[in-house]
Formats: sequence, C-alpha cells, structure tokens
Amino acid sequence: AFYGLSLQYNLLDTAEFKVNQATGQIKIGGTATGYYPTFYSAGTERMRITSIGNSFFNYSNQTIQTYGSGAYGGKVVIKASDDQALALLSSSIGGTSHVALNFTNEFVANQYNYLARIKAEPETVWDSTAANRNSRLTFHTTLNGAVSEKMRITSGGDVLIGKNALNNDDVGLWLNNNGTSWFTQNNDYCVGLNRKGTDGIIMIFTNDQATAGSISISGTSTSYNTSSDYRLKEDLQDFAGLDMV
Repeated sequence: AFYGLSLQYNLLDTAEFKVNQATGQIKIGGTATGYYPTFYSAGTERMRITSIGNSFFNYSNQTIQTYGSGAYGGKVVIKASDDQALALLSSSIGGTSHVALNFTNEFVANQYNYLARIKAEPETVWDSTAANRNSRLTFHTTLNGAVSEKMRITSGGDVLIGKNALNNDDVGLWLNNNGTSWFTQNNDYCVGLNRKGTDGIIMIFTNDQATAGSISISGTSTSYNTSSDYRLKEDLQDFAGLDMV
C-alpha cells in the first residue's frame, strides 16, 4: 500500500504527498512556516497556494486571485495583467456583497479604486428574521476621481436615479413600482419631450389600453388632442338664465 512521500528539514515536513487509502483523500503540502506549494507546466509556474490560504492562477500575470484570509479575505480578483484588474468579486455575510469592475487596480485604504461597481447590499440589519432580509442593488460610477452612487433598485422594486430616498422632494427621478413617477428639479424644467424628424404625436394617453387623448407637435406649436378641448367646440352658445359677472 502507498501512503505517501515526505521531505523533512529540521524535523518539519517542508513538502509532503500523502494518500489516505481508506478515503482516497490526497494531501499535498507541508507544515513548515511560510511554505506553500507551486504548480508548474512547460517550465512556468501556473498556480500557487500561499501559507495563509490565498491562491493565484497563472501567477506570472496573476490572472485569477482568491483570498482566503488577510486584508482581502473572501475576495476573488480577475485580472488581465499586473496593473489591470478586470473584476472584483467579494461577499460578506450580514454585510455588503458586490461585484466591481476596475481598470486601475490601485489599493486605497484596503479597498480597490473602482471605475464602476454594482453592489448588492441589505437595506436593514440582516438577521434570521425574514422581515429583516431585504436587499437592494446600487450602481456606482466615478466622476472626477470620486466614486458615488448614481442609481439604485430597492427591495420593493422602485428605481431611483440621482437620489436614494423614496420621496418626491429630493432632486432626481423616482420610478415607483405602482406605475407612478416623480421627476424633481430645482431650477429647470422637469421633463423634456423631443420628437425628431417629423411632426406628430409626442405623448399618448390610454385608459385600459384604449386611447383617451394625445399631445402632438407641429413646428413650434402644440396640440392637445382630447374630446374636452375647448378648441374643438362648435356652435358656442351663451348660458341662458344665468347672471354672468
């Protein structure tokens, strides 16, 4: 029966290869401090597992990195080269989980300097109670070197752009999942509609899928097409028996 090979230095297993005959488990690795296994093919290192549990695939370019512990424990980094990280995947139970897209790979205060990122995060303190397990998606971009949230989808299905509160007072756009929308602006028009190329309908109103009216434009004029439009009235008559003041 073959049980394995072991290389010792100062009574420590610096390298060992063992087979558990009963379970078929294969153990590769040693107990010496700082020791870690590396795997080669065609004379080039393709993978290593460090002594603190981090693993690197295609180590010369660090294409894929997984961090089992340390400052970046629980993260997976996918990189194109030593100075360009294409993606960062991380998760934290009870905290924030996110997928980040990055093209600079700069470490700042134990975090990556993101170009853009999408975060899945709890809306309340996450615990075993179903009512406390609500999460949202937030979308972040970089402007002048600073990363900030630009859009979010709440647990209730509302979409917020340029704001993060469900109200009609803060500047931004709120698309409510009940079909209502709020456009809030401080010093300018809230909604702009532009029909390019030809004159015609720019907005249509329906009731139970039946057209109830519309707004159309022609040149620099606007027409409100509705059955109650006073401009469509004919044979106008004075009110009889009423004192008009």
